[in-house]
Amino acid sequence: MPIRMCAVCRNRMEKRELYRIVETEGEIRLDKDGKAQCRGLYVCADCLPLAEKKRVLERAFRRKVSRDIYLKILTDAGA
Repeated sequence: MPIRMCAVCRNRMEKRELYRIVETEGEIRLDKDGKAQCRGLYVCADCLPLAEKKRVLERAFRRKVSRDIYLKILTDAGA
């Protein structure tokens, strides 16, 4: 299994243990199947609530990300 790094805590884990967040057509969303052909990052389940505080989506996608987007990602992930 491929190894990926969590964008928040920087720990390396297997790809299946992480959530992939992508930006497609100007929309930031959770990539549930992990196969979207676009820019993305990985976040572990423990760090999903910390992603907003650390502003990882703003840095990765180089744009302002509203609180609603973070809440939608948390809801989609079931966290």
